[in-house]
Amino acid sequence: MIIDKLINQMKSELDWVIRVTKSSETFEQLNTAHMCYDLWLKKYDHYSNDRIYGYLLSHWKSYYWSMRKTKQSVLS
Repeated sequence: MIIDKLINQMKSELDWVIRVTKSSETFEQLNTAHMCYDLWLKKYDHYSNDRIYGYLLSHWKSYYWSMRKTKQSVLS
């Protein structure tokens, strides 16, 4: 299905962003990873009006921010 393919693509790209964020060793790297997140968000945020995609995007964004805050506190 087209929906499954799009969801898999969205998740796969976000997983890459999360791996880059988790591997960051400096604030500069963390900020660069955040720019990648922003690009991902710009690419897919227009789907947030759809019920299914909106739920997934909300969940994935929450996960990203939780993980980023944790990584930020580790680097401090």
